[in-house]
Amino acid sequence: MGEVETAAWELASGGCGPYLFYWVDRALFLLVGPLIAPRKVFSAWRRGWGQRNLYRIPPKKLLAMDLCEVRDYVTR
Repeated sequence: MGEVETAAWELASGGCGPYLFYWVDRALFLLVGPLIAPRKVFSAWRRGWGQRNLYRIPPKKLLAMDLCEVRDYVTR
């Protein structure tokens, strides 16, 4: 069940950037998620809507950031 919540959060928080495989994977989980745990999926979606994920940050830049910068970026 956690995977469908993660998929909802990732898509709501900005999607999967240039990674087509992850877009398809997350979309499939999101289609199944409301059938399994609608409240949890909706809650994860709402949390993700107000945040950003890290898919769009280049890996080298992300590795150069400290934890406080990453937290501030994700929570805007």
